[in-house]
Amino acid sequence: MEKVSTAGYLVLGLIDRLGEATPYDVKQAAQHTNAFFALPHTQIYVQCTRLVSVGYLDEQQEEHGRRRRLLTVTSEGQAALRDWADSGVDTQVEARDIALLKLYFEADPERLARQQLTAHEELLARYEEIAGQAEGLDPGPRRTLRFGLAFERMQVDFWSGLIADA
Repeated sequence: MEKVSTAGYLVLGLIDRLGEATPYDVKQAAQHTNAFFALPHTQIYVQCTRLVSVGYLDEQQEEHGRRRRLLTVTSEGQAALRDWADSGVDTQVEARDIALLKLYFEADPERLARQQLTAHEELLARYEEIAGQAEGLDPGPRRTLRFGLAFERMQVDFWSGLIADA
């Protein structure tokens, strides 16, 4: 089995879910992964090329028009994705949050909390809107949405608490 990064598995999984996709389609789908894994759009193109080169994606290019690259997951790619999804996870969540780092180094907690509270309230509202339409979601996205809702509620509670303490 080829070595594939987590970003590669995200791209592979999104294309598998979509059935057939252009890199642009993958970019659009990646924006709806509940922000549990940030993926710069340039990385999507890199990963698509890499996954084609290792045989996990098949690529067909349109002969006319925009000449888009249409990608599908190969049987080898589906097997690799299943093996990866079924393997254990031996790492803990890492909170790489710039706001927390600034808070640690004595940033003004009230000002920082007000900025963060606004951002997390907006994201929570977006997730709640998605949850209102969740009956059409597949089980995996529905479960990660549940995590996103809980995480954003915790963030709102945390930053609200800092404002109350100020």
